Amino acid sequence: MSYSRVNLQTKVINSLPLPKSKNYYFTFPSVFERHLQNVRNKLQNNSTVLYTHRTPELGTIEHQVEILSLAHRIQFMCSRDMEILISKGLDSKKCSLIIGAVDDNCKVIPGITRLEKTVFLSSRYGPRKGLEHLPELLKVLPDWNFYVLGPKWKKFYKDNPGQSYPNLHIDSWTLEERNLHVTKFKVFLSLSNLEGGPIPLLDALSCGMYGVATDTGFTRDVIKPDINGSVVKLPVDIFEVRDAILSSYKKSIPIDESIYNYTWEFIAKDYLNNI
Repeated sequence: MSYSRVNLQTKVINSLPLPKSKNYYFTFPSVFERHLQNVRNKLQNNSTVLYTHRTPELGTIEHQVEILSLAHRIQFMCSRDMEILISKGLDSKKCSLIIGAVDDNCKVIPGITRLEKTVFLSSRYGPRKGLEHLPELLKVLPDWNFYVLGPKWKKFYKDNPGQSYPNLHIDSWTLEERNLHVTKFKVFLSLSNLEGGPIPLLDALSCGMYGVATDTGFTRDVIKPDINGSVVKLPVDIFEVRDAILSSYKKSIPIDESIYNYTWEFIAKDYLNNI
């Protein structure tokens, strides 16, 4: 196991030597690089590294290629990141694309009618989520209602003092509320500027929502434009987002059956077959 969070427990665990093993699996490139500095001979060509998403701590693309070239296998969560590193010299034979899985507990509730002009966001309020664009979006779509599930949203009002948003509704995340939202509302929205997923997009698409998401993570791998959603460019243009949301109006969204492939059983086999 490897640990990437910064806390006392992590520091203690990371100070311990790696146990002896024929093969190693690392959940983030920076964790692989940290251990590589100490025991390169032990890890070179017998380690699998999960590449969730690009972050500044990973260094330049060229540096990432240099480090990851020492691994036996790199598993990417999205084609976008994989293609960028391959274009910079990473051996494509070392790379595999393994997208996440739909939550087994995410299900449509029978007997509920989906409401038009509704948008659902499932997100923590914080950095890289692109939520600084939300106030303007609420203004340009005043007759649409936006429903949010996620923590830390009190800060949204602190960051936008004195503002009133009658078409914004915020609640705490629970499994029951999530299932109600993916059943009842029409558009799933993600404004993130950096993601490995977003995993909630998979859940929403599997329940027949229309996805509108920025071109980060595996968005381009799971959204089929004008069929089950729209991919919007980065940096965010609020009017492009508005038009993408409006394009869902009166559409009957077919559930893309390929989404059903993203089960935990399928993903587990994919991981194991690509180590």
